[in-house]
Amino acid sequence: MKVMIKDNLAFSKRLVNGAEGIVTRVIYEECGSRRFASVVYVRVPGAGKVCDDLEEDVVPIFPEPVSFAVDVCINGQASKVSVSRLQMPLIPAYAYTDYKSQGKSLKYAILDIESAFTLQGVYVMLSRVQSLQGVLILRPFSLVKLYSRLSQELRAELGRIDKLAELTAQRFDMATCREGRMPLNYTRGEFEADF
Repeated sequence: MKVMIKDNLAFSKRLVNGAEGIVTRVIYEECGSRRFASVVYVRVPGAGKVCDDLEEDVVPIFPEPVSFAVDVCINGQASKVSVSRLQMPLIPAYAYTDYKSQGKSLKYAILDIESAFTLQGVYVMLSRVQSLQGVLILRPFSLVKLYSRLSQELRAELGRIDKLAELTAQRFDMATCREGRMPLNYTRGEFEADF
């Protein structure tokens, strides 16, 4: 089964939030009539050798404590109850949100563009797939999803970043001139240098 790791477990072994792998084995413990997973072995490409007993790239994943609050009503009185349990930091990796797909390169994807909340979400969905032949649209969607404008906040942030880039380039050019080196000719989006 293909799974995605939900937490940062070991940076040096590439066991980080969003890393994907394939379950190779599950070890269960029994407590009375209940059975629960005590360790899941996952093949994570690039993880390397973790111990002599395991194959290359196979890592043990153990349950971690998870706490959350639940609203309850006891004798007509509303209150919150804290619940704690052990849970594997894994989820099935056959479907994920536009947010979780950022940074991935997919050969094939079934996209639900209608579910995107923003133009950026649509962009992320469409840009993760390596080719148009690998895209399947799940259901019809409103063209407004493609033709909407970027939010005012995002446009303001992009403008701020452009100004910072220009200021950085100017300061760099002034510093290199003081040092007697050839300044960079800055054009938006690329750097050109004469050597």
